[in-house]
Amino acid sequence: MFLLYPLFLLLLIVPLFFLFFTSKIKDKGMAHYFSKEMLKKLSYSKGLGHQTRTRLFLLSLVLLIVALARPVVEKEQLDTSEAKSSLIIAIDFSKSMHQTDIYPSHLALALKKLDRLLAKATQLDIGILFYANDAYMLYPLSQNPTLLRKLLKDANITHTFADNTNLFSALEASAVLFKTHSNKHLLILSDAGENVSRAKELSYVQKHHITLSSLALTPTPKQRMKMLCKQSGGIYRQYSWGDEDVQALLKFFTKRHPNMQSYHYALKQYREYYMFPLLLGLMILLFLWRPHLSPRLLLFCFLSYGTTPSQASILDTWREYQQAKTYNQATQAYKNKHYTYALKLYKNSLGENPKRNAKIYHNIATTYARSRKLSLAKKYYEKSLQSFPLAQSKENLALINKQLKEERKVLHKKYQKLLFKSIAGKQQYKTRFTSYSVKLHTLLPDEETRWFNKVLKHKSPLYLQKIPTHLRSLDANVSQ
Repeated sequence: MFLLYPLFLLLLIVPLFFLFFTSKIKDKGMAHYFSKEMLKKLSYSKGLGHQTRTRLFLLSLVLLIVALARPVVEKEQLDTSEAKSSLIIAIDFSKSMHQTDIYPSHLALALKKLDRLLAKATQLDIGILFYANDAYMLYPLSQNPTLLRKLLKDANITHTFADNTNLFSALEASAVLFKTHSNKHLLILSDAGENVSRAKELSYVQKHHITLSSLALTPTPKQRMKMLCKQSGGIYRQYSWGDEDVQALLKFFTKRHPNMQSYHYALKQYREYYMFPLLLGLMILLFLWRPHLSPRLLLFCFLSYGTTPSQASILDTWREYQQAKTYNQATQAYKNKHYTYALKLYKNSLGENPKRNAKIYHNIATTYARSRKLSLAKKYYEKSLQSFPLAQSKENLALINKQLKEERKVLHKKYQKLLFKSIAGKQQYKTRFTSYSVKLHTLLPDEETRWFNKVLKHKSPLYLQKIPTHLRSLDANVSQ
């Protein structure tokens, strides 16, 4: 057993001081300070002397202070874990990447492929490098590829770092960034690769346990580079105009592997014992104040409090943790436009907190609106307002109702027009209109999205950190 907040024990100085002070005062001494009538009023319990009452009062203070310090016994931790691969994306910024045989340039295509990778790579830790003759770190390994994608919009770099490409600079820089990671993947986005030996590069990646892959931004395969990727355990892909190349790479990077980086989230559990000194201290105070009430009130406290409050508290904490985790996953799925999955997760994250449920119902309604299901959006905005009156839900519901009303007017006119034609032509058929459209930009975002958008509007200057490298590939001096 130990105390969660042992500093509260410093408060014991107060009752100890009074205990020392009162030990010097006898009953006769108390009469010296108070009249008989006042002593009678100060007497909480018949049959007890002043010293006894004082010491019982101080004992109750001691017990309450111990309860504040929270005596607990640690139980087995609740652990949850998540495994991810680590991926460094190295983009070639040499002179050849500015060629325009692929419009507008090879570099523009590389940045477009990078954007598509970040949009889909939700199960990877990703870092970004620029390299040519030397290597520069744009962003270190991050667990939030979506945020990297947003930040990359500021990375408007048109400068050519060097005329030639040194593959070793990307390999050495990635080894530095991979220092504390496992299951290391390095993806090269480049159009370079001379027909020279890659034996040294292969030895280097094998020594540092790096899996090298390449997305070639050139119409003709680079055979030596392709062989290097294969020998290191990686994958080599030619670019495509669609997302087939990106999907193939992500499928390879997200394969289950025993060396995947593991993230453990531990939730400590405690068996609480503060209720015992708390109840005993209160009982002593009640005995001194109202002796005839103390037995009944003590029984009421035990019956109302129960014997498993700490267990209920721990289960509630764990349940809230799981709900919060599910809510965060739902928000991530929503930002990635996986609306069906986001709806499922949002509904699973509902709990017993009305205000929190109102927020979740608001997000569910907005997700339905983004999916153009206005009737369901209206239903969940109303649920949100029933749980807690959020101003955003009220405004969004008004916009949804207005849009539905306008759409129904249009549909009614179309129906009347078709009905008139059917009567004139003596054709008997029924027409239904069930599809609605909504001006999505008029919907108010939730507070989290609103603040996130505000942050993104503020562009920050871009800084690149040069990573010292020493080795050079055989084709490093060949101008592209």
